[in-house]
Amino acid sequence: MSIAIATFGVSIIAIFFIIIRRVPDIANLPEEDDYSKDIICTAKEKIEEGVEKEVKQRFEDMLQITLSYLRRFFSRIERTTTKWLYTLKRRRKNKE
Repeated sequence: MSIAIATFGVSIIAIFFIIIRRVPDIANLPEEDDYSKDIICTAKEKIEEGVEKEVKQRFEDMLQITLSYLRRFFSRIERTTTKWLYTLKRRRKNKE
C-alpha cells in the first residue's frame, strides 16, 4: 500500500514539475485570430459530423424497418380481402 501511495505522490509531483516548466513556453505562444485551424475546433466539427451521420443512419434504419413492417401488414390485409372477395364471388355463383 505504501508503494502505491509513494508512486502516486511522485507522479503528482512530476506532473506539477512538467506543468511549471512549460507555463512560460505556453505564455509566449502568439495568439492566433484564425480559429479554423484550431485542433479543438476541427475535432469538434469532425465529432459533430460523425454524430450527425450516425443519427441520420439510425433514423434511416428505423424508417426502413417501419416501412418494411407496414408493407408486410398491408400485404396481409390485401391477401385477406382477396380471399374474402373470392369467397363472396363463389357463394354468389353457387346461388345462381
